Amino acid sequence: MNNTAASEAFVTTEEVANFLGKPSSWLYNNAHKLHVPRYRVGTQLRYRLSEVAAWVEQTGRIEQGGRR
Repeated sequence: MNNTAASEAFVTTEEVANFLGKPSSWLYNNAHKLHVPRYRVGTQLRYRLSEVAAWVEQTGRIEQGGRR
């Protein structure tokens, strides 16, 4: 992880779902199986938007099963 990513604020599941144009339930149901980069902070999941954006660019996976 570079210094930029380390200093980037974490965002919530709802914020990432909005960024992806999906409901938060979609992200809760698919984050693990689609390998969306995420961190557990206590009992909650948190994300870095730059990592999620890079994941989308790299994998093209927005829909379950890899369809765009």
